Amino acid sequence: MTDYQVVRSRRRTVALQVDQTGSVVVRAPMTLPAEEIRTFVEKHETWIHRQQQRQARYRAEHPEPTPQEQEALRRQAKAHLPQRVAYWAGVMGVHPTGIRITSARTRFGSCSGKNSLCFSLYLMAYPPEAIEYVVVHELAHIRRKDCLRKLLLIFCSCLYWWNPLVWIMVRLANRDMELACDEAAIQALGEGERIPYGKTLLSL
Repeated sequence: MTDYQVVRSRRRTVALQVDQTGSVVVRAPMTLPAEEIRTFVEKHETWIHRQQQRQARYRAEHPEPTPQEQEALRRQAKAHLPQRVAYWAGVMGVHPTGIRITSARTRFGSCSGKNSLCFSLYLMAYPPEAIEYVVVHELAHIRRKDCLRKLLLIFCSCLYWWNPLVWIMVRLANRDMELACDEAAIQALGEGERIPYGKTLLSL
């Protein structure tokens, strides 16, 4: 039986998460019996083991860099990413308000509601085309004004947190926004980049 941690909240559904260390977290409603949680985990043992193996492969392929290596990646990101953002922002006709370099391990890029971009320093450990794709993807969010849509979804989920249909709507809307953003990125990159773009983002 897989070891797991239970995090209870006011949510209405049960969810499984396998983090980068391979640890299993079960997010469950406040009143759900422990026996039902155990049964839920047992039913998903195959999925859990598959995710743990994937995380183990990722850790083997991307070992934790030393502080010196992290600093080198940060300097490289600060020198390289603003140039690529400026180039693609001109191509796509958008105007990001700033660029920040973070040490995030699970999110290589993000866009704030004020059109400011964040990139992980670890992105610099990937091939140049992967860097280009992430930059264009985040700029596509600005072009589509997705941050405003996400704020509306957050407002709805806070207002109707008790309604499971709202949570389903939020999840589907976020998925559709990412797919639409991918399509906008491919339009900027060129149709010939569709397959490499998809394969690269799936590998990140």
